[in-house]
Parts: sequence; C-alpha cells; structure tokens
Amino acid sequence: MSLTYAVQRLATGYGMRQDILEDVLIPGVLDALGVAAGTALLRAELPQLETEAEYIRQNLSVNVQQPLVQLIRTLA
Repeated sequence: MSLTYAVQRLATGYGMRQDILEDVLIPGVLDALGVAAGTALLRAELPQLETEAEYIRQNLSVNVQQPLVQLIRTLA
C-alpha cells in the first residue's frame, strides 16, 4: 500500500481535513515506522505527492493534496 492510497482512503471517508492529516495519518506513519524511518518515507514520497497534487490542481482547479504536501515539508 502506498502513502497516496492511504491518503485517498482517508479522504474518501473523512475528506481531506487538516486534522485527519495532523492527528491520524502523519502520527500513524511515524508511530508505525518510528520517527526517523517514518520521516524518511514521507520525504521520499514527497516528489510523487507534489506531482500528483499538481496534476489534480490542473484538472480540478483545486489542490486537494496541498495540506499533506505542506505537512510533510515541515517535518524535521
């Protein structure tokens, strides 16, 4: 399962809400993998997420993945 798939499944059930990303997705990844490995995974996924976010923005005129992209960029 990819990070994109997990985000899509969460968005289907709860919408692309900031609190779901901040309180569920990111902490869940970090808890499951550990902070160092989780951060590395999220950062490794960032280029793909940015590409997908731009594609979605161009087709829907809204960037629904931008909150996730911004959260990953802020990880230490």
